[in-house]
Amino acid sequence: MDDGTLKLVRDLAQDLAFTKRGETCDGYTVMVNEIVGTGRWSTHHWLVIEREGRFWAANYSRGATESQEEAPFENEDEVEFYEVFPVEQTVTQYMTRSDVDAAQG
Repeated sequence: MDDGTLKLVRDLAQDLAFTKRGETCDGYTVMVNEIVGTGRWSTHHWLVIEREGRFWAANYSRGATESQEEAPFENEDEVEFYEVFPVEQTVTQYMTRSDVDAAQG
């Protein structure tokens, strides 16, 4: 873990890929599990987990439909996660007047 990477066995990494945000699996809490891209047959995901105050991320793909037999991390015996750090950012959004009025209550 000290070199900025975390190695997990495939079965645990797959379990984490199917764990919902905010839920814990084997001591790891899923912080982010979102689709970051799509291909013809696959969806591409970014998974961020936390344990003992440290955060780790890995990318994986899975079949876009039940017809595509692609599981997260299926071709890896050991999955390498890289260390990431939470950073607060300000985001500007553009909203209609009615949405702004509703948001301000």
